[in-house]
This record gives sequence, structure tokens and C-alpha cells, in this order.
Amino acid sequence: MPQDASAPAPDDIWAVGTLTGPGDVWAAAHWDGNSWRALRFPRLHLPPSAEIANAAIVGFSAHDAWIDIGLDSRGVAPYPGIIVLHWNGQAWSRLPVPYRTLVAGDISRDGRGGIWIYATGPATATGPPVYLYHYRNGQWSRQRAPAEDGHAPGMGVLAWSPGASSGWAATNANQRGLVMRYLP
Repeated sequence: MPQDASAPAPDDIWAVGTLTGPGDVWAAAHWDGNSWRALRFPRLHLPPSAEIANAAIVGFSAHDAWIDIGLDSRGVAPYPGIIVLHWNGQAWSRLPVPYRTLVAGDISRDGRGGIWIYATGPATATGPPVYLYHYRNGQWSRQRAPAEDGHAPGMGVLAWSPGASSGWAATNANQRGLVMRYLP
């Protein structure tokens, strides 16, 4: 069952979700203009009590796709974090993310060969903070998402255009729908 999709071109479409059949087998699928090819995730070696809750995908080309996988700890702390996978045209590789999260969200290209992911961090006294995680040239960084009227935004979609210096997000803050622009 597809959960997210990305289409860099009409003959280059990526999807991520669970394969039909017994049990939840997570995989990505790639459309090359003629047929779909399923690409199962590598063994993820999840922490105890963790399971895959959601996944998002962004494809740059048939040989370059990224997946962020949100894990659910079934209510048990500490939160297991994000798993990021990169497809290089032949195999998946796993990129360690140095931050713990509560919920992982959408993934987008950054317009310069890197990726952005949004996720909420572990709850604080004022609630769970929302962060934008950036990966480029082998380096991770994290910025707190701007608050609207003191409320952390509940982001739904991230989008960057190739070569762009800013990104866009559809959000929900303080019971209002917003479109936010991010200028790194």
C-alpha cells in the first residue's frame, strides 16, 4: 500500500509503502516508464520495541532516491529516531541521523543536492518542538521550525525547487492552516 510518492519525471516515479501479502513488508518501488520494480529495504536492525510507523520518499533520478522512515516506540521512551536510506541505483545505504525524534514527517530535496526532513523532537514543558533536519555533503544540521503565535507548526508537506534558496511547507498551527516559507 503506497504511503508516499515522488516523480522527478514521467518515466521516473518512486513510491514507498508496504507490499501486499502477509505481514508488513516495507519497500520502495520505482517506475521506469515501462514497469514497476520493488526495492525492499535492507535489514534495519530496529531498536527493541520499535516498529516502522511511516515513510516518505523523494526521488532525484532512477539512481538517486532518499527515504525517511519514522519509527514508533509503542509509547516506550527513549524515542528511536529517524532512519534515512539512500538508493544509489544499485543498493540502499543507511545514513545515521544524530538526533532523536518523536515523529518523522516529509522529506524534500534542498535544491542543491541535499535533503530536508521535518520531525518533532522529544516533548519539552511547552510540547514537542518541530525541527527541520538538513543533510548535504555528508553533514547533518538541525534548525527549529518557526512558531506561529507561540505554537509549534504541524507540518504536512515540504517542497523545494531545484536550485532554489528557500523552501515551502504546508502547516497547521494554532488551529489554522498556513503556508510557510523557509529561508536558510
